[in-house]
Amino acid sequence: MSKLVQGLEETGLVSRAAAVDRRSVMLRATSHGRKVLAKARDRRLDLFSRMLEKATQEELETLETASAIIDRLLSPTSSPG
Repeated sequence: MSKLVQGLEETGLVSRAAAVDRRSVMLRATSHGRKVLAKARDRRLDLFSRMLEKATQEELETLETASAIIDRLLSPTSSPG
């Protein structure tokens, strides 16, 4: 993990910040890091949008139903079973 953090820091994506517990490290995205994240998010959304354009109406309805089920299951108030 420390090599990963070091790499992120060396590439200017994150900076270290003081943590309450000396055994942990607090990381903050730098301005450059936030720009890289935003660009990656935009690419993912663009790809996802292009994929959905190929879906049929029936497939879109199925995805909408599945999305509602996933939201319900991930809800903190959701009870098992």
